[in-house]
Amino acid sequence: MSNENDNDIDLIEYIDSYEQPHNLQELLEYAREKPIAVWNDNTNVLTYVASFDIEKFPEDNRNSMCLIFHGGGIVLQVVGRTREAVIDAALFFLRLEQPSKETDNWLEINAHSCHSFDFRGTGTQWIERLFEISPARHVKFEHLVLSVEQSLILATRTQPIGLSFASSSLDDYGDAFVDALAGRQSSFGSLTLDGTPALVNDNVERLLQVDCLDHLDLPFYFEDDRALLPFSAKVNSLSYILFTDDISVADIQSLNIVANKLALRIVHDGESFPTKFMIAFWERVLRLGHFVELRVVLTFGDEDNGLNRSLMPVPNSVVAAIVHAIKANANLEVLDLSSSDKVLDWDPHVGSLLYYLEDLKALRTFRIDVADEDEAFGYAYGNLQYFLCRNRTCRVTNNDGDAYTDDWMIDRMYKFNRFYQGVTGLVSQPHSERSVLVAEALTKRARLKFKHCALLLSSHLDLLNEIVQATQLDDIADDDSLSSLNQDQKRQRIL
Repeated sequence: MSNENDNDIDLIEYIDSYEQPHNLQELLEYAREKPIAVWNDNTNVLTYVASFDIEKFPEDNRNSMCLIFHGGGIVLQVVGRTREAVIDAALFFLRLEQPSKETDNWLEINAHSCHSFDFRGTGTQWIERLFEISPARHVKFEHLVLSVEQSLILATRTQPIGLSFASSSLDDYGDAFVDALAGRQSSFGSLTLDGTPALVNDNVERLLQVDCLDHLDLPFYFEDDRALLPFSAKVNSLSYILFTDDISVADIQSLNIVANKLALRIVHDGESFPTKFMIAFWERVLRLGHFVELRVVLTFGDEDNGLNRSLMPVPNSVVAAIVHAIKANANLEVLDLSSSDKVLDWDPHVGSLLYYLEDLKALRTFRIDVADEDEAFGYAYGNLQYFLCRNRTCRVTNNDGDAYTDDWMIDRMYKFNRFYQGVTGLVSQPHSERSVLVAEALTKRARLKFKHCALLLSSHLDLLNEIVQATQLDDIADDDSLSSLNQDQKRQRIL
């Protein structure tokens, strides 16, 4: 091992055609402190290796490809003079992956190039092995060209998978891939088509008719009269984008949305708030009434997307439309009005939204952007305290999923609410298991806590009745024993 001049990267030289290392974890051990570089003298390929925590690669303008193993916590960047050499090295490192118990086995294969890397001649075994290691994993291909045979391997996995194509292409424009999906009898899982889609438009339209997809993510836009087609996709979950300039209010009012979970990004090019459009959308959500998750993000199409201007006020009429819509969706579990751009001023409306959300008992998560927590939640977080007392199953968070809190009372309320969720969740358990768990909770977590004990026993009255009966029997037994003892003492005095 020798250091480069800048002392930022250690160099490991393997001359014998990658006879070492033996697995990815061996490489990761070298790269835990700082990135390393692996050099192969036979192929003139250099591979930078780093862990997620310290990922730091030098700029390299040669042909390069990045392999990101989310489950293994390791990132590799392969660079070389020819694409063929880079592909061969990438396949070698993919073979080093070993089965893991990690649940997040997401793999990204990303070719850093304005032109795609052609994998059509690499066969199908490496793809099959990816899913032998982790049958239900998510794999993302970026800037790759795949063959028909490779696409069929992906479309016919026996377990649901996650698959993303980003600026990648299939040899037959997706004909065989969509045909295979149409013939599936079981769920395929999740499919994302990003950048330049791997399927031609006709095949994307065919894709919308298959009924084996659980989630479909289309972060690109259909133009003209096909813009609303994705909403009719036979999926449980849909992620899509709309432009207000291209869709009329009348179109929104008659929109057919099949998915129960909808993540919609609405792009508006104007300077003012698209009030009529947003009211029409939320009124349509009200009429449909079947949503379990809703994530609605409004962004602006100018260059800075509003980053250099003040927050845009949300009209009261739009907030009223949102309230009516969410009240009509009784099974709503997630409501997300937040955005990483944070361009809308929700603060004046947070109190009202919390008030109307408190009766939505299915709600588990409410995400919203807050600029001034005192204005949004009131003095001493009063609005949030009242909400958490009325709705004990919901967390109120920012866009990153961090719960809003005052680091004192709100924390205590969330802690009690978690206890509440555990107690009420026990009701569906078998009696034998429930009696053991309730007894354990009474003697441990709820011990010496009147509020916790009261909640626990009031939620399991049948067990309380059993405890009372058992106590009464013990008292009777004690009384009988005491009576017998008194009688013996009397006899002794008489004698």
